[in-house]
Parts: sequence; C-alpha cells; structure tokens
Amino acid sequence: MNQLRIIWAAILMSTVIYFVVLWTSLRNRPFTRALEQSLRDPRTMAAYGVAIVLYFAAFIIAGGIERRGHGDAAIRRAAIVRFAILESVCVIGLVVAFVEEDWRLYLPTFVLAFIGFARSLPRERYEV
Repeated sequence: MNQLRIIWAAILMSTVIYFVVLWTSLRNRPFTRALEQSLRDPRTMAAYGVAIVLYFAAFIIAGGIERRGHGDAAIRRAAIVRFAILESVCVIGLVVAFVEEDWRLYLPTFVLAFIGFARSLPRERYEV
C-alpha cells in the first residue's frame, strides 16, 4: 500500500472515530428536540451550508494545486489538502451534533465527506 492510500485511510478512519466518540458520548441522552426541528434550526442549516461549501472547496483547491504544480509532489500535496478539507466537513458535523446533543446530526456531514473520500481514493497511477 502506498503512502497516499495510507494517509487517505487514516483520515477516513478519523471520521469514523469521531462518530464513535460522539455516539458513545450522547447515545444515552434523550433527544431534546425532534430531528426535524434540529435540522431546521438556523445554526444547523448554516453549519451544513459551510460543510457543503467545504466539500466543493476541497476539490476546487486541490485541482488548483495540481494544475499549478508539477509531478508527483503536486499530486500528493493536492490529495492531502483534499483529504484534510473533507475531514473538516465531518468536524463541522461533529460540532453541530455536540451543540445540539444529537449524534444523528453528524450523519449528513459524514455521508457527504464519505462521498468525497470515495471520489478521492488514490488510484494506481498516482501512487508515489
């Protein structure tokens, strides 16, 4: 397994660890509001909006790094930046879930980041 795939797997695993920590911290707490109410909260909607912007920014910024750089180093740097920004999508969800004390609010950001990670799996030709 190459270094880039190891980094990819490690950052993806960190998002799973976030969920485990969140779920173990909040699983026994009663939900203070219905999920629909929490999703309609302006703070939650704003945070999810930021998460969506970060998702697209991950690919735009990484693409710019790849275009400006040359060779394998630029590809590696762009991939790591993409992975880190995708992880921040989950961090947004983690914060929302802890503030609202509802672990279910992490799931939309996790799914969004997971889609990004699936699209970013380092391919054979990028192995360095």
